[in-house]
Amino acid sequence: MPRLTLLLPCLLVVLAGCQKGPAGPALVPVGGTVTLDGKPLSGAQVTLIPIGSTAGQAAVGKTDAGGKFEVSTPDLAQKGAAAGSYRVLISKKVNPDGTDFQPSPDQDPALATYKEILPPVYSDDAQTTLTAEVPAGGTSELQFNLKSKGR
Repeated sequence: MPRLTLLLPCLLVVLAGCQKGPAGPALVPVGGTVTLDGKPLSGAQVTLIPIGSTAGQAAVGKTDAGGKFEVSTPDLAQKGAAAGSYRVLISKKVNPDGTDFQPSPDQDPALATYKEILPPVYSDDAQTTLTAEVPAGGTSELQFNLKSKGR
C-alpha cells in the first residue's frame, strides 16, 4: 500500500504535464495580392506580425504567379491569422542568376548567396512601413502595391 500512495501522486503530476495548453485565438482566412510597379509579384514571402493588442502568432504566405497569397501559421499547420492589427514584411529573394531563391535545409543560412530585390521599407523588420488590419470575419482583399524605389 505505501508504494501505491507514492505512485498515485507521481502519476497525477505526469498526467497534468500532458495537458494541452490554451488553444490561442481563432484564426480567420486571410489573403490578398502583391504587385511591384503595377505588375503581380510572384514568389514573394508575406509575413504578418501581430502588433498592439493583437493576440496570436505571426502568419506567413507566398505569392503565386498572379501575386496572390494566403497566410497560415509559421509551421504551416493551420491556415489564416487572428483578427487584429499587423506589421507586414514582404521579401523577394533571388539567386545571383535572377531565379527565385529557395532555401536548402542542409545549407547554413549565413552562407546562402541571394539578393533581396525589395526596398527595406517593405522587406526589413525594423524599417517596414506596411501594415494590415484583419477583420473578425477574415479577408481575401489585402492589397500591397509596392514600388521598386520604395515609395
